[in-house]
Amino acid sequence: MRVTLKLIGDLAEIVREKELVFPSQEMRFGEFVQFLSDRYGEVLREHLLPSGRHYKHYAILLNGANILRLGEMEAAVRDGDTIAVLTLVTGG
Repeated sequence: MRVTLKLIGDLAEIVREKELVFPSQEMRFGEFVQFLSDRYGEVLREHLLPSGRHYKHYAILLNGANILRLGEMEAAVRDGDTIAVLTLVTGG
């Protein structure tokens, strides 16, 4: 399964790949995060899931839709999908 990963901000320094190949044909977003943390280290998991379940400093989009509206950790990730992780910035 191929998934395009677009990272904007801090995570782009940790993961330097744009396309990843996964061992299964379909996985849940939680499995995707686990795959990334296994591959790139615990620092990536700490960024995405700082308290084990929520990522306040990032907007995560699966094919353009916010992962929060797609079931979060249970959202299905399929071959050809695009996951974008955007660092949120506030200010005026």
